[in-house]
Amino acid sequence: MIPSTSLQAAALSALLLGAGASPIISPIKRQTIEPAIAKDFPDPSVMQAADGRYYAYATAGNGVQCQVAVSDNGVDWTLQEGHDGIAGIPWSPENPQVWAPDVTPGSNGVYNMMFSAIASSTGDAAKHCVGFATSTDPLGPFQPQDDPWVCDEDTGDIDPDQFLDEDGSRWVLWKVDGNSAGHDSTPIMIQQVEDDGYSKIGTPTKILDRDEADGPLVEAPSLVKVDGTYYLTFSSNMYDSQYYDTSYATSDCVACSYTKAQAPDAPLIVTNDNYYGPGGADMLVVANNQLILWHGWDSEEKNARYLFASSMNVGDGKIQIYYG
Repeated sequence: MIPSTSLQAAALSALLLGAGASPIISPIKRQTIEPAIAKDFPDPSVMQAADGRYYAYATAGNGVQCQVAVSDNGVDWTLQEGHDGIAGIPWSPENPQVWAPDVTPGSNGVYNMMFSAIASSTGDAAKHCVGFATSTDPLGPFQPQDDPWVCDEDTGDIDPDQFLDEDGSRWVLWKVDGNSAGHDSTPIMIQQVEDDGYSKIGTPTKILDRDEADGPLVEAPSLVKVDGTYYLTFSSNMYDSQYYDTSYATSDCVACSYTKAQAPDAPLIVTNDNYYGPGGADMLVVANNQLILWHGWDSEEKNARYLFASSMNVGDGKIQIYYG
């Protein structure tokens, strides 16, 4: 959801103006890190708003459909308890079960949210579709459009991510939820959109899919660009297993096939003494700050998915996380 450094700054200026298989678990990943929010806060996304503060958004939980947290530095977070970041969704039932909301600065002083929710039209409570909503306040509540933005009624669509490239082009990524319909393929798609963040340009392109090492799926894409290289993080394996993780892939073209990093560089985040089944990561690259947020189950009992946050270094074709 996060643009490159220069365009993130430009977007903020405009707002200020009102305008299956088990992966290798590497011992080098076993550093100590405390949760940033020790409550259920799954599938986080992160952005920096016009006020200079950082905002994180998460899947429904703790009594609201879209959770919101705020930070002054991107690492220490405060949950806005009882605050719901999204208004009613016209195309979804009363309990829409919002997943993985993603927010980015849009144009003309507006923030754009992509999210997934149950679509009434599918007649299947297990099928989510991707929707679009806007707000002039990063806290929301975001007002959804009348219809889903993308909705494959066979598989469902989930895990949207927004990206602003250096040339000003806007893109949306998401997962076609094939495993929910028993399919072997769970492609990550990318679609160019107009400056409004909503209107589609051309047709979507598949940029990544699962292979044997990923188990039954890949999901939760997050895209950034550093020094001409596109870095795509994603999760593999089932979300409720110890093998759920975060890896990454790279490309020199935004809407092309991405090459997955291999051991020892990947997987990037794995089960260890601090968390169980970590995934759903989202990256932020802005000014001199490079951040990554992810969730991890509190224990094998899986009572809640806590929020974790860390600085990172992205460059030379690699992503490295600093846990200290």
